[in-house]
Amino acid sequence: MKRKYIPYYIWEDYLNGMYSGSVNQYDSLMAVELLTDQKQFYSIGLHVLNNWPNTCLEHLTNTSINRIAWIGQACCNYIYGCNEISVKQAWKNISLEKQLMANHTAKLILDRYETFNYRIHKKVGTQLLLQWNT
Repeated sequence: MKRKYIPYYIWEDYLNGMYSGSVNQYDSLMAVELLTDQKQFYSIGLHVLNNWPNTCLEHLTNTSINRIAWIGQACCNYIYGCNEISVKQAWKNISLEKQLMANHTAKLILDRYETFNYRIHKKVGTQLLLQWNT
């Protein structure tokens, strides 16, 4: 998948305040709750993929960032409005076993995004090739 660049001022996570503020203990508690509930985390992840196309395109096509961490931060921001700093603080309060489970769930979300986008790009490429040849 080719890297896409989207201006930050149209990222949905940016517009939702993900990169502003300081540590909020209540947000950190809510982030722990979401990241340790794999079923809810996965469900919210699918909402992020469906409802935040600009920010997903920017972050999930960028293989030089920690996309797994970004998915967790984005899900917490999407559902609770947590900023990234509060989610990073929350991560420290989660046991290693639950961190591994959360990482696995985020990887499932990332795989779903990549599979879906690969199919779209593959079909577009085929369609363009067929149109070019006719």
